Amino acid sequence: MRTLIRGALLAATVMTPGALLAQDGGANPDAEAAEEQNSNLIIVTARKTEESIQDVPIAVTAFTSEDLFEQGIQNIEEISRRTPGFIFDTPFGRQFDRPIIRGQANILGDSGVSVFIDNVNVTQSIRSLNFGDIDTIEIIKGPQSALFGRNTYSGAINITTRQPTNDFGGTLSVEVGEDDLYEILGNVRGPIIDDKVFFSISARYYDFESEFDIPSNANPSVGNESSYTVSGTLEVRPTPTWTSKIRLSYNEDDDGHFPIGLLGFPDLNVNVPGGIDLGGVQPFFQGVVPTVAPNPSGAPQIPNVIGEGGGLEREEFFASLNNEFELGEYTLVSTLGYTRERFRDLLDSDGQATTRFGIARIFGPFPAGPVAVGVGLIPFDFTTNDDDLQQTYVAEIRLDSPQDRPFRWRVGGYYFRNEQNDDVLLDAFTPEREAALLANEAAALQEIAAAFGGLFGFNAAGPLDLSPDDPEELIIENYSAFGSVAFDLTDRLTATAELRYADENLRLRVFDRAGGGLATLSDGSPFDVRESFGALTPRFILDFEATPDNLLYASAARGTKPGGFNGAQGFQFGFGTFDEESVWQFELGSKNVFMDGQLVFNAAGFFSALEDYQLTQNLAALGANSTTGSVTANLGDVDIFGLELDGVFSPAALPGLSIGGTYAWTDTNFTSGAEATQGLVFGDDSLVGQELPRQARHQASFFADYEAEFSDNFSTIFSVNGNYLSSRFAQVQNLAETGSSFELDARITFNFGEYVSLAVYGKNLTNEDAPLGVLRFIDPTNGNGSLSVNGTVIQNAFQLAGAGQSRGFQYNNRLSRRFGAILRVQY
Repeated sequence: MRTLIRGALLAATVMTPGALLAQDGGANPDAEAAEEQNSNLIIVTARKTEESIQDVPIAVTAFTSEDLFEQGIQNIEEISRRTPGFIFDTPFGRQFDRPIIRGQANILGDSGVSVFIDNVNVTQSIRSLNFGDIDTIEIIKGPQSALFGRNTYSGAINITTRQPTNDFGGTLSVEVGEDDLYEILGNVRGPIIDDKVFFSISARYYDFESEFDIPSNANPSVGNESSYTVSGTLEVRPTPTWTSKIRLSYNEDDDGHFPIGLLGFPDLNVNVPGGIDLGGVQPFFQGVVPTVAPNPSGAPQIPNVIGEGGGLEREEFFASLNNEFELGEYTLVSTLGYTRERFRDLLDSDGQATTRFGIARIFGPFPAGPVAVGVGLIPFDFTTNDDDLQQTYVAEIRLDSPQDRPFRWRVGGYYFRNEQNDDVLLDAFTPEREAALLANEAAALQEIAAAFGGLFGFNAAGPLDLSPDDPEELIIENYSAFGSVAFDLTDRLTATAELRYADENLRLRVFDRAGGGLATLSDGSPFDVRESFGALTPRFILDFEATPDNLLYASAARGTKPGGFNGAQGFQFGFGTFDEESVWQFELGSKNVFMDGQLVFNAAGFFSALEDYQLTQNLAALGANSTTGSVTANLGDVDIFGLELDGVFSPAALPGLSIGGTYAWTDTNFTSGAEATQGLVFGDDSLVGQELPRQARHQASFFADYEAEFSDNFSTIFSVNGNYLSSRFAQVQNLAETGSSFELDARITFNFGEYVSLAVYGKNLTNEDAPLGVLRFIDPTNGNGSLSVNGTVIQNAFQLAGAGQSRGFQYNNRLSRRFGAILRVQY
């Protein structure tokens, strides 16, 4: 099959979406008229009402279920490659999400992008979301805090699942690909009682044996993924003016260790010019981080607690209830939602097969009498170990005025509660781990003492603490009220004002595993801390319909990213909390249809002024040399300038042909701020003029699609698409970077009548191997050269204290060229 596909593939897909009427958005007569006039329009709910995507004065990229199939889009990462201004890298496999919209990136902590599924804010990862159960997905860019609420300060991802229908039908698709890729998607929809009760049921099975899972690896599960999902929606119309929908969904993931490697301490190449003289130690890497095939540790560092080689186990449950009542000309909409996630993982965070259980020096050595030598040592295995439970409750109610009047309004209220219970897998703390760490400590003490001229050494930091961390409970509650007004100043000029006030309350409790009850803070009080944040987030929009096919708009919006806690370790070292981050974003945009519908071209330019930007700081750089942890801190202010373009051309002279592309330019710069590691390495902690990490300055994609109809019952679609991402810095020091990437995908789809399609595809035909992400990390390898005493490299320990600590750069591997086929039957 590989030879056949290699010889045949050429193509990509049209971004001319099929019409779709989004659900529970509030009816809009203009949107319904647009749908009737042009079957190729997408109807979106980016402002919680139905509007044509070309009429909404917000930058939105949307895909329907047919777009997803025709373009071969199977996950949120592939959505990002076709969406200007949106980056969704996956450096930690399917563990958790780090979406970036318009440059507002993070490293650890929460993203400024929230996800909504059928109006419910979901807090778990969407990397394993069943894309076969999606009707439409919208990437809404810019602050959405006024209407969507909490943590949408850079944008929102709005997903509508497949809805029940009054007509019976469904889809079944089967995919087979290289590396034992198998995916089966199925859904069926129809009436139970005509015009009264309808249903939709979907299911997914997915299994992938990664190219990185090779017999020579120390870890036997690298890159493997497996999921199954089942979901259902029931729609009931008790009266002509009342529609109720209930949805239930359950998903299980069982993944192996994600592909990861480490450019270790011996390979670091730069002591920054003008920085601190570290005696020849090179604390950083400058340039594009090179990668090799991933080979993280297996046993004994990763015991078989959640499967051989560790990895991820996750169970997710989702429930929603949406009601819509027509109260004369007014509409009352209510949403109730509940999500539950059980998350268990066991991972080798440094990604080196040679690392087992390390010993880190934090101070010393020093003489302690005529023959003794003291040195501070702590244990280190850098195993990520989580046994977490997260539950989220959401409620919203809103009242909308008639949407066909010159003056329109909306009022509503919102409640959000998130409960996080974080613990560890106790079975991973094995006797083998304890014995190995104690043996390494003894060997390191003997070696350091000999190099220092003593007869024996002792651990001046005290006995090694080999116990698991204490469990934590975090509760977040958010109450808010919101509203909007829109007024047609003329028949072509409209002004809109939106506003939300939110009050957020946090409570963190840490429990004493050994003694029971609450742990204590440094002042002896119970570890039960609270914090509150309030935010007022307006948005103002002015849009002008220059012609029925040309829209101009301007907007100003404020968004906030909530503050929070840094957990028990942060409080231990005096960095327990961080403040909220805020942004004012100003945008000018234009949406256009030219040449009697043959050309669609949209453009948006924006400026964002960020205050109290949240980013990670290393605790050791802050003076806490007895830890390897990091905390979130407010580092300074940032300006972001950006431009986004997208277009599609479907020439009438060449029926069946569509070509187009997207482009985004994003320029980020600190205008004020300081960072501790910056000061230790450069001798100057100022961040002014430096770029944000993880954000590409340039992002582009192109696509071409040609459908050849050979008869009424047979056609072929040839498709090709490519995506480019410029290099991204790992940290605010702007030294290590990912390198640019370009991937080319191609696809041929054979349509047999209306109901049967066979697609063969190739992905990453350029065999791009740039890492998906790069992160500055610890190199915990004993004897890596970071620790020397009197010129002797210590083989049984590494350096942790100070600017010259044993650092490395973690990278995450990209899948190489691969091929497959999908058979789809609709009925």
